[in-house]
Amino acid sequence: MAGKTLILEGLTADLDEQIKLKLALYFKNKRRSGGEILELHADPTDKRRVVLVYVDDEVRNKVLSKKTHQVDLKGSLGVVTLHVTLPEDVKSERWDPSPSSGSHGENHLCYHVCKDLVCDDEAKEDAALLRVTSERRRESLETFFEQCVTDPILRKHGKNTWILQMSNKSDMESVCASNPQQYGISVEVYKEKEEEDLLDRRRYVLSGLDDGCPSDTMSSYIHSCSHRAEHSWEAVGGDSIVVTFKADIDGHQFMQKTFTKRFNNRRIEACRLELTKSVIVQGDMSQISEEFLTLYFSNKRRSGGDIIKSFDHVNQNKSIVITFEDWKVAQRVAEGKHTLKQKELVAQLFYPDRQWVLTGQTHLQSNFSTDIAVPVTPELLSFISRNEVFREELTSALQRVHAMVSFNIVSNHPQLELKMSMNKYSLGLLRHGPSWETNARREVQTYLEKYIVEHIPMEAEVWQAVKGSLPEVNVATALISFKIYTSELVVIGRREEAETLVKEIKSKMEKARDELQVVKNTIEKEIQLESKERLDLTLKLVGDDLVNVDISKNNENFTIHLKGLSEKVQTAETLIQKVQDTLTSKKLDYSHNLTQFLQSLDLQKFQNDHFSQDNIVAVLICSKKSVTVLAKKGDIDRAEKKLMEVIKQEGISISAEYDKETFGEQWETFYADLTKELESTQNCQNVLIEFLGDKIELCGFCSVVDDVIAKIKGCLENKKVVTEDVPLKTVQEVEFVESFMKLSADPQLKALGVTILPCRSPQSPCLKVTATSDQIKEAIDVVNIHIRTITTRKYMYSKAGEAKILENNKLLLKMQAKGLGCNLELSEQMISQRFIYDLKGGVTLTLSQGNIAKQTSDALICPLVNMCFNNPVAQQFLENGGPEIKNAINVLEKSMQSLVAGDVIMTNAGTLKSKKLICAAIPVWGKNYSDLNSTNLVTAVFQSLLKGANSQCDSVGMPALGCGTFGFPVKDSCEAIMKGISSFIGLGCGAMTIHLTESDLKTVEGFKSALEDLGYHPTDPTKTKTPLIPSSAGVSQTVGLPSLQVSNTKVIGRVSVILKKADITKENVDVIVTSSNQNLDLNTGVSGDILNAAGQSVVDECKKHGPQVVGNVVLTGGGNLKCNHIAQIAGPANITASILKVLQLCESKQAATVSIPTIGTGRGGRLPEDSAKAILQGVKKHILCTPFSSLKTIFVVAFEDRTYDGMKKYFNKPRHSKTHMAGTQVRIKDALIELKKGNITAETVKAIVNSTNEDVNLKNGVSGAIFNAAGSAVEVECANIRPLRGNDAGVTSGGSLQCDFIIHIVGPKSVAQAVERVKNVLKHCEDKNIPSVSFPAIGTGGGGIKFPESVIALLLGIEDHLSKHKLSALKQIFLVVDQVKGMQECQQTLRSWTQLTQDTSDDDDSSNDSSCEEDNSGGQTSTTAEQLIGPVKVKLFCGDITKEKTDAIVSSTNTSLNLASGVSGAILKSAGQVVVDECNNLGNQPGDGVVITKPGNLAAKHIIHMVGQTKEKDIISSMLKVFKMCEDHKIQSVSFPALGTGAGNLHAVDVGNAMITAVKEHIKITKTSSLKDIHIVIFQTNMFQDFRKHLKKKVTTQAKISAPQRGAVAPTQQPSMCLASACGDVSFHKVEVEVLGCCSSDVAKVKKHVDDLVTNEWKLHQISSPYLSRLLTSEKQAIVALSRSLQVCVSVSAPDKATVSGKDVDALTMVLQIDKYLQNAKECETRREEEKRLWETVRWEVCDGETWAELDPAVSLDLEHVLHKKEPSISYTQQQRTYTVNLDKMERTDRNGTIARIKRTLKAGSEMAVIEPPPNWDRMNNKTLDIVDLSPTSKQYKQVQANFLKTSKDPNKPTSATFTVVKIQRIQSKDQWQRYAVKKQMLDKIYPQNKNEIDLYHGTTAQICQKVNSYGFNRSFCGRNATVYGNGTYFANKSWYSCNDTYSNPDAQGVKYMYQARVLVGKPCLGTRGMVEPAPLDPKNPLAGLHDCAVDNVRNPLIYVVFSDAGAYPEYLISFKRS
Repeated sequence: MAGKTLILEGLTADLDEQIKLKLALYFKNKRRSGGEILELHADPTDKRRVVLVYVDDEVRNKVLSKKTHQVDLKGSLGVVTLHVTLPEDVKSERWDPSPSSGSHGENHLCYHVCKDLVCDDEAKEDAALLRVTSERRRESLETFFEQCVTDPILRKHGKNTWILQMSNKSDMESVCASNPQQYGISVEVYKEKEEEDLLDRRRYVLSGLDDGCPSDTMSSYIHSCSHRAEHSWEAVGGDSIVVTFKADIDGHQFMQKTFTKRFNNRRIEACRLELTKSVIVQGDMSQISEEFLTLYFSNKRRSGGDIIKSFDHVNQNKSIVITFEDWKVAQRVAEGKHTLKQKELVAQLFYPDRQWVLTGQTHLQSNFSTDIAVPVTPELLSFISRNEVFREELTSALQRVHAMVSFNIVSNHPQLELKMSMNKYSLGLLRHGPSWETNARREVQTYLEKYIVEHIPMEAEVWQAVKGSLPEVNVATALISFKIYTSELVVIGRREEAETLVKEIKSKMEKARDELQVVKNTIEKEIQLESKERLDLTLKLVGDDLVNVDISKNNENFTIHLKGLSEKVQTAETLIQKVQDTLTSKKLDYSHNLTQFLQSLDLQKFQNDHFSQDNIVAVLICSKKSVTVLAKKGDIDRAEKKLMEVIKQEGISISAEYDKETFGEQWETFYADLTKELESTQNCQNVLIEFLGDKIELCGFCSVVDDVIAKIKGCLENKKVVTEDVPLKTVQEVEFVESFMKLSADPQLKALGVTILPCRSPQSPCLKVTATSDQIKEAIDVVNIHIRTITTRKYMYSKAGEAKILENNKLLLKMQAKGLGCNLELSEQMISQRFIYDLKGGVTLTLSQGNIAKQTSDALICPLVNMCFNNPVAQQFLENGGPEIKNAINVLEKSMQSLVAGDVIMTNAGTLKSKKLICAAIPVWGKNYSDLNSTNLVTAVFQSLLKGANSQCDSVGMPALGCGTFGFPVKDSCEAIMKGISSFIGLGCGAMTIHLTESDLKTVEGFKSALEDLGYHPTDPTKTKTPLIPSSAGVSQTVGLPSLQVSNTKVIGRVSVILKKADITKENVDVIVTSSNQNLDLNTGVSGDILNAAGQSVVDECKKHGPQVVGNVVLTGGGNLKCNHIAQIAGPANITASILKVLQLCESKQAATVSIPTIGTGRGGRLPEDSAKAILQGVKKHILCTPFSSLKTIFVVAFEDRTYDGMKKYFNKPRHSKTHMAGTQVRIKDALIELKKGNITAETVKAIVNSTNEDVNLKNGVSGAIFNAAGSAVEVECANIRPLRGNDAGVTSGGSLQCDFIIHIVGPKSVAQAVERVKNVLKHCEDKNIPSVSFPAIGTGGGGIKFPESVIALLLGIEDHLSKHKLSALKQIFLVVDQVKGMQECQQTLRSWTQLTQDTSDDDDSSNDSSCEEDNSGGQTSTTAEQLIGPVKVKLFCGDITKEKTDAIVSSTNTSLNLASGVSGAILKSAGQVVVDECNNLGNQPGDGVVITKPGNLAAKHIIHMVGQTKEKDIISSMLKVFKMCEDHKIQSVSFPALGTGAGNLHAVDVGNAMITAVKEHIKITKTSSLKDIHIVIFQTNMFQDFRKHLKKKVTTQAKISAPQRGAVAPTQQPSMCLASACGDVSFHKVEVEVLGCCSSDVAKVKKHVDDLVTNEWKLHQISSPYLSRLLTSEKQAIVALSRSLQVCVSVSAPDKATVSGKDVDALTMVLQIDKYLQNAKECETRREEEKRLWETVRWEVCDGETWAELDPAVSLDLEHVLHKKEPSISYTQQQRTYTVNLDKMERTDRNGTIARIKRTLKAGSEMAVIEPPPNWDRMNNKTLDIVDLSPTSKQYKQVQANFLKTSKDPNKPTSATFTVVKIQRIQSKDQWQRYAVKKQMLDKIYPQNKNEIDLYHGTTAQICQKVNSYGFNRSFCGRNATVYGNGTYFANKSWYSCNDTYSNPDAQGVKYMYQARVLVGKPCLGTRGMVEPAPLDPKNPLAGLHDCAVDNVRNPLIYVVFSDAGAYPEYLISFKRS
């Protein structure tokens, strides 16, 4: 052994036990000493000399090469320098390096340090041993323990078990105190002597042998480590084998050998196997009873066994496990042979904990199969084999069971062929071979179960019917194919998708089959009828009863065509036949003249007027010679009777005494006059007169015939018959007289022979009274007497829905009126939809609904066909314009001229509301080719407009020309009209308004749709309805093309500021603002108007407030105004400041709407633009300072036109486009404000701001850090500036800081103070010409200001300062934050500011966002580009790197650090000899070496030398090392050359890629980087563009990937639609009810009938919801549209209140719809809050290339829910792409099968971001608090009651009271549960093995429990009863303690209250009086944390005290009484 020893010299004390142990720990460590010793002992000749013994020479020589060793011996010796030499070199007495045989003596204690143990018994007693249990790797454990103790020894002890050996007990205490549990490491004291007796001396477990290790050389390896000891070995689970030696060996040496000697290049660890007391017995035991087996194996003589401890069956009749009392018995049984009842049984050692069975034999041969085939259906096999993703999944799955797969598709038996992937001579084969086939088949089966192959029987015709309607199939997950030869549809795919698909296919298949069955069973039938009249009447009678049958008619051959299912057709045929049987006809015996008269009538109108009114089902059939009545059998006589009442025929004979010729002449004259009179009364067609010489025949309507007969008789009797008009007021009066008064039956008028004819002319309604001249006056008097009895009343019903109610009940009302002898008429006022389209050339087109004949325009266009006014529109013109409008047409007819399609003519407008009427000949659709028709229509429109323009017409009205009776489709009509208008515009005739007015609503809507198709779009989708009369009334919409803009509106944050022209005293808002004087009694201008309108109450309230300071704001009541408050500004004041105060008061009242006048534009003399600017500035500042404002809309109200126009100009001024800046930067004027994370004391700026106290001596927080870093000199200077008062600032030097000045201010307590102090700081900066200054987050420490408020204050102060200093010295202002959370809040606020300031930027706010910093290089730069990558600014420019002034510059050199060429040579040359010498001293470096030196003569502070690289990946690696060195030296800026482009010969593009990638990677892996600036300095200008392109490309790509979908700051939104305004613009149909009667009382009764009907059917509903103002624009539009269509009024009176009124059913429909929208808004709000909370706690990200991109918060929330429910997958759609996320694999797959990794990153301490309520909670329906009474029969109630009563008796009192439970309530509070659950998760994470939550009791009172229910437990109540164990909330684990009246004081009814609460106890400590928080876990370590609660007794606690309000949850409230 002498050849393997070294002598250690240099000890300064004799070798004792402690020194020996320290030396052993050092020299066993190969890393520290150079090699591992086998043993060490003292030199017998010298107690200060030590002998080191090594295994071989190689190890010894490594230790020897180090020569000297620094060893820390602790204590007084400290670190000593020791030397090692060879024994032959030692000049001393002869000595024996080997220890003496036998036991080791005291002087040469031997340590076996084979990485496992120290052998000496005494050393073991001194050493501290711990058993370590962890799943971590050995290296991780060693690293952890080296942080706690010096030289720990860790040795393998078992699976995941280690023995940690330390030098003393104190080391053990250090390990235990380091809280290893939080790292997943469990430790316990290890008693080695006791444990050694439990280990097997012959069996060892060798770990570290994976499946790939060869098995054929294993025995050789074991031989080499055990001195060729005879053995066997067996492969067991995991990476282990068990070696069994036939005899005892030196176990320590064997374990050491295996550790030091690698096998198959793997490190092997060995440990002893524990002894087992169990054996497993296997064999055929079917014939052997358990009793017999027990007797046998407990018989020591027969089996070697003994007392059996347990007997367990593993496999019935095949294997059992027997456990004995002694392990030796198990060994004997396993070694023996056993035969029972001629059955051989095999007993083998069994290890229950490991589930190992050891045979004691080595098995190298295998008899198991290594390849198998698995049959698979050909469709599925083909589907999987063609999909790369599926193949990869199968391959990966089989790799887990060591199998390879191939697809056999071509054979007759398609199959998966599996082959074992393990080597024939590998350990894996031995481990997995026996079960390989089973596992492989099971894995394949599991995989195949993910898919289904569904064969759906389907006929070909069904397939043809359904294939077009099938859903889109994701080819990556499913496949559909139809097999014609088998008539089946095959669906293959993933089970989930395919099953859904199959279900849908089957549904569609069934539907298609039904449809095909319908087609097959469909028949057609024709039914022949006798006439067209019979055909029409039959269809009329059966129309409503024919269902599910297609019915059509043929008017030519009088047939009905039926089509449908045979059953339905037969039913219809039967029904038609039944109707035929009920019809009968009767031929009337009418004369030829009467027949002719009936033929001249419009029979349809006649039947409607006379048959239908009396419910007579009949029609007239007129032929040339006869009249037949066709009617139902019961109506035939009624119809004939009705004809006799209505029409008559009479003849007048001419006596013989008349001279025929003379009378004939008289007759012609008389007849001409009579005809003229009949025409004037429109009765010409109502009578037929025929003169037959001796007879005059008359037939017609009875009244007209009687009138004509009277006139003729008068003529014959030579009596003068006269007709006089009795004028009536309306046509309705005429109809009333005719229908109800029956004047012709009046006896007096009958006697006079008077006839009366009604005249219904709208211009002059009257009664034509005819009598002889001598009786006419009397007749007129009688008629007037009757007329004067007529009473007419008109009632207007204008509420929403009233017109609909009356229209629906019109017939009922008319019948009720008729029963009272009255006539009732309804006249509806039409509502017009009106749209305005601004076209080119000043031409405007309006589209509206209405009567074109009543349109007010300069000219109107009347459509004609063949010059006839026979179409409905022309008749309207004729009726309203009179006959004179036909004059021009009549002239044409007389001159035999005509108008062809496209011609136009100007004519007289008559009484129309226009100057001119243009008659246009319009083509009829279908008479010619459609193209010709359209061309003629275009021509007609063009010519009409041209005629109007030539006649100086500024406006032209037209109907929808071509529509209606002309037959044009609406779309074609629209296109033709617009072409004509476009042709007219092309002439440049100037401005004109074209009114396109159409009476049919559908046509209007069709025109609007057609206009949209042509590219003309209305601005506002909410259409404004206006009354038709006058047609120009109402508000219209203006359309601007092509872009749409919302004018007069500014959006600031979420608040819309709207300019309007109105009277502010009429405003209906929450607050009205007025600018008054100091006494608040200004009685002029707007202020005076407001005071007068508000009334005396407000005047008196103002007087009470008394005189005010200028600028102050007072809030008073609203008085008579439609507002809640009036904000009175005491002026004249600063407008912006006053508005800020006004809005702050509005916030205090939760106001949502405010109206502000144009302050200062009256007596103040301000320009409107200046007033608008000041008001908007005030609003902006308020919104910035109020993140959660209640304000929604602010109206700026102008009264005068001049003021309104000026304000409007400012509101609509185009804003500047802002250049995008980083999220940490914002530019105000010329100053760049940048947010950075770091230590403000490290800032290298001109000045630093110190927020301190008045005495400028604050020693804590940021201020204390500044003073400490600045040094004592600054503290001395502070004496000259103290004390600081108010907003003052003081300036001192920078001291030791890297700045010139420190500006001291008093820490602010409010935002206003902070703003003023920032302004003062900046003023000092201007005075001292300071260009750069760094602020801390002022006020966030002791000032109580939140981080967002601090940022806003800084920005407002800067903005205000820079607005007053156009030439400011300030260029850069930094805000330095040192907290991560604060940094995030500040960054969000900065982004919000950027958005808001962009939204409110004005034309006069000039800024240049594209900053270009000064070049630090000092050299000339030809080109510069810069870009922010995260927090680091990367600047790229051409220049000389040796001129750089950054903290460090990088030199790319060689391994010797002396490269004299290129950039490196230039750097060395410029740096000088000092740097060259330093590099020489550093010596040669490795190939990737990086070192740092001084800068020498350079301007930089450091030079970083990196060995140059020639590959991209190596450049990235080296740059990361450079960055690491920069972080270590706190370097903030570094300059790089273009690495590798010189000697490396790399392309600039490749180098740019590598360098930018390195920057990104560094930012990614470094949480808080000191680096702020990285310069890339390019010497050769031709490379610049390549670098620049790549820089831009890289950063752009990164921005696209990493930009968050949403953030905490909401994006700027366009002003949302105002629901109140839009609903207010909806107009409702009005109906006028006119009642005529002869008695006013009857008229009043009719009115009551109408009112009762309206009252019964008209309803009003109230809606109150805070979500009313949060409806989506689309939902508001839908409400407005529904309001219009249903005629329901929606009135929004406040942001949270609305009323709905209208017809009952319609109003209810509207309420239900609004409720649906409100529920949706509530759910959306709840989800937004949940998303926001999630965003702050956890992020889900997806891997996109080389970067991680955050998923949308909505998707993250869904993923979090699914994760919590432990569901395996989820699918979601985003940007029209569908993704499926597998949460088991953490992978996302798109529809194309592309897979991307996902990850979940926590941003807070919670492990689960979504906190679910307990499962026993009831649904809360979006409530946040619910108190649920438990049913006494419920399981919960019984359990809580039992637990309470069980501990309710005080054991200390023998006569303790008993109690009865009255009620138990479960408290369901979402907010409390959220806080509690998060705290519990954090506690469970710290103490995963601990029971951290227990149920405890807390007594309370009736008053306090209400607060606890709502807000939880509150420590502020502590001390009410006792504080013996601390000032917290007290709980007890026994209910009797809380039953004490002291804690649960009964109420008046004797009821007491107690909570059963969930309480987090964690690790408790002993409580003490006055304790305000739990005691520290480790008083010596302040970072160790605190205990979690306090108790009265740590070992057996009764009382628990909780100091965190969130640490307890009140789960059940128990109400109880004394029994």
